[in-house]
Amino acid sequence: MVQKKEVNVWRLCDDYRHLYNIPHLNDFLSRLSGRRIFSKVDAIRSNQQIPVVKENVPKTAITTAFVLFECVRMPFRLNKSCGSY
Repeated sequence: MVQKKEVNVWRLCDDYRHLYNIPHLNDFLSRLSGRRIFSKVDAIRSNQQIPVVKENVPKTAITTAFVLFECVRMPFRLNKSCGSY
């Protein structure tokens, strides 16, 4: 899967939903009901700032018709990246 980000700019992405199920937004929001403390982190491209541990790099592999890509930085949309940040 390739996602078009801007005009003439493409970025490679993969669908990790089969590995990490993300809760439905309504389920998540219902768990926040009645809570008082919330935190917020505002970081641009934060996933690209987190290095992947060397032995886990092969787990991030994305196969295309032409080549195999391995990420040395945390790929976007990877569920556990939030906990790493």
